[in-house]
Amino acid sequence: MASSIATKLSLRIVLGTCLATATLGCKSESPATPVPTVVAESDPIVPAEVELSDAKHRIDDQGNFLFDVKYKFTKGSARQFYLLSVHFPGTQNLCLKHMEAYHLKDLEGSVRDGIPLIEKEITSFEIVLSEADSPMNEYKPISNRLVVKVGK
Repeated sequence: MASSIATKLSLRIVLGTCLATATLGCKSESPATPVPTVVAESDPIVPAEVELSDAKHRIDDQGNFLFDVKYKFTKGSARQFYLLSVHFPGTQNLCLKHMEAYHLKDLEGSVRDGIPLIEKEITSFEIVLSEADSPMNEYKPISNRLVVKVGK
């Protein structure tokens, strides 16, 4: 019986030591300073609006029409696919410049391009910037229609 009591006593000591070790090992310590939680808010998609201005142009010796037009995002920013259309009323001349958002990465800038003129007699040209969520979808105008008279 004495050995039975000694066995129970040693078992209690061993179990008590294990429980004390387990409890101490699992004890979590709270940090001295609180850790801030950062929540990133997504930038809401605002429909883009662009102002076109200050279009400059010239016709080079080979009959190419070269232009430079300034753009400024007044709402939103470049996020999609773009089409800059340059029409020459009363002629078959047409310039369609396809662009992606990285071409208009700044909120302000300029777009330069040129086309060979089919019909040389032009009196004016009109520029409009349109946007689409995919180059395969319909482009919708997002800018003013800039009309420029061509002087002789």
